[in-house]
Amino acid sequence: MPPTLTTYNQSVTINRSGFAELTGSIGILGYQKVCLAIVPFPLTPAVAPSILVNVTMGKLSQWTLAQVIERFPSTNNGQIHVSDVIGPEMSVGL
Repeated sequence: MPPTLTTYNQSVTINRSGFAELTGSIGILGYQKVCLAIVPFPLTPAVAPSILVNVTMGKLSQWTLAQVIERFPSTNNGQIHVSDVIGPEMSVGL
């Protein structure tokens, strides 16, 4: 499949447990790798380190079988995180 660029430029709502779903379930079947950069806005040094990003992959729709494959703090430098695709769907939460 050809590469796809998806940009999420939105405000997020944090639930009572401090979690915010950023992407919902994204179909990634047919891809070998995913690259992800989280850049908080406004670019405030005090805000970025307090945001923890969770990347989940596997079967996320209907009956689920998935796991968090990467967990990292957000940074203001736009660092790109690359992961091998290990399932048909992924989601990103903050």
